[in-house]
Amino acid sequence: MDFNLAFTLEEIADHPDTFYTGTLANDILHDLEEAGGLITQQDLEGFKVIIDENPEVNNTVNLPYFNLKMLIPPAPSSGAVLAYTVVF
Repeated sequence: MDFNLAFTLEEIADHPDTFYTGTLANDILHDLEEAGGLITQQDLEGFKVIIDENPEVNNTVNLPYFNLKMLIPPAPSSGAVLAYTVVF
């Protein structure tokens, strides 16, 4: 079991803003800096989540999978990779 992942998901569930401005954001930025990453605190703080109220018609790829419908974001995203791992 991955206890770090479990803790991270619980932290996000309890404090959603922590991913962008809290302790989790600081941990992410620290790890990225050690790896030579370019994302800054201002990048995380300025990120805005956009919720698409009608994803079936707005820029998604409809992938039938058995009797389910997967709506994945189009490129450039990792939606195709996710779909591939689920389907195959």
